[in-house]
Amino acid sequence: MAFKACILILLFLAALLHTGHAGGDPGPCSLEDIRVSSALTGRLVLNVPEHSVTVENACKCPQRGVVMFCNLGEVKAVISDTTKLRLLNREQGQCLINSGWPIFNGKPITFTYASKTPLEFTLENASPECRA
Repeated sequence: MAFKACILILLFLAALLHTGHAGGDPGPCSLEDIRVSSALTGRLVLNVPEHSVTVENACKCPQRGVVMFCNLGEVKAVISDTTKLRLLNREQGQCLINSGWPIFNGKPITFTYASKTPLEFTLENASPECRA
């Protein structure tokens, strides 16, 4: 019986180390690990200013299913690449980044859009994928 208890404790500790929750680490990733920056490119698309947006993942683990609030439902915008920014729900103003595919640390996703008014991006969801 003691052997089974020892095995269970070892499995539990291994699971904690695998997920990053041991040693005082609060977890593998947080929403604050997804960072968004934007700037005007200086170009015009149909006489409308073009904006460049970069979405970075500061966590060591890839994060997929990145959904942000963006005011695409309120603003008329021309999106150049809908695989990198796609409107999910106009009423709720939700946008999917990178078609839901993982965003890796050190490999930011960049896209452009044209709009008279800059879009605001607020992170709503991201799912970390940590592997041993």
